Amino acid sequence: MATRRQVDASMLQGLLQSSETQEVKKGSNKSSDSKFPAFSTPVNQDILVYFPRTNVVTTENGENMLTLSAYVHDYKVGQSYGQLRCVSGLSGSEFTNMLGYDGSCPACEATQDCWDLYRKKLAAGARQYGVDPQNDPTDILKPVREKILQEMDLRGSEEYVTFPVVIIPLDANKRPTPTAASELRPVFVTWKRKRYEETILGGLENMLNKPDHPAGMFWFWKYSYNTGGKQANARDSAKSAKFAPIPEGTQVFGHLITPCETVAKDFTLVKAAEVIVANQFMYKEDIQKEVDKIMSKTRTLLELADVQEVSEIAKPALQNPLANFAIASPSAQPSQVQNLGVVQGNPVKFGKQ
Repeated sequence: MATRRQVDASMLQGLLQSSETQEVKKGSNKSSDSKFPAFSTPVNQDILVYFPRTNVVTTENGENMLTLSAYVHDYKVGQSYGQLRCVSGLSGSEFTNMLGYDGSCPACEATQDCWDLYRKKLAAGARQYGVDPQNDPTDILKPVREKILQEMDLRGSEEYVTFPVVIIPLDANKRPTPTAASELRPVFVTWKRKRYEETILGGLENMLNKPDHPAGMFWFWKYSYNTGGKQANARDSAKSAKFAPIPEGTQVFGHLITPCETVAKDFTLVKAAEVIVANQFMYKEDIQKEVDKIMSKTRTLLELADVQEVSEIAKPALQNPLANFAIASPSAQPSQVQNLGVVQGNPVKFGKQ
């Protein structure tokens, strides 16, 4: 076991004073620097945004607004969600060598365990319904598959892009407030590339003049939706969101362009790589430590599954540890539900949820 480093006694008084005003934030931070915040989905609200020209470059083909691209693994631990940058294929340069990169990615390798557990869970569910998962023409196991996918602790990497926008405060009539110029809020937005291309680049294609990039333009991002009397939430706000460029934006809101450019001048792509967690490069050994934490529950369940496979040979009647996977469907009978690890509707849970 590694030796735990001790904090020098001379630091304790200052640390204790600092802790007196400590505030613990729930969930994972998307930015490591509060001066460069990450965009969060507005819950059932509409916003006016401006795309600054901070990352515009001029090429022989004209202007282009650059975005920061990164392959990212999404993960969850209990009820918290986070992201890790994928380092697969990175090796050979002075800087990648310094970080210990050799072309492999601990997160990519760990997803194999996730898929192993997926297959074992699916097999357990299939046995309950008497269905061959390789021969399910009526898709009986579809809800089982969907539930197992939602439970995966670590996912394969997907390409994300990061870019800055400036959020402009609106009044009740969805017009900039009188003090908007002094209350502008620049943020970094990190979206899957597909979403960026479909909503932002796709929105440009629908304009008459078909601009090459969104920089220097005002957009209306609509996150309000019909809640049907239910509590509004970020997930449904994001699912129903609509994004529209404002063709006359520079004429209508022209007085806000200079203030927007000023507050966003430091929101460069290099800064995005530094502070946005999804984009951050970590030493490979630190990535491995994070992955081991993320995968703790999955690997525990795999060990239980492996023990059960051996035990079934000697003791066929042994209760199935895979019951803890809590696979169930609305049509399951009480006896089936109990066999799947649900007692009176409460699934058995491992560790802190």
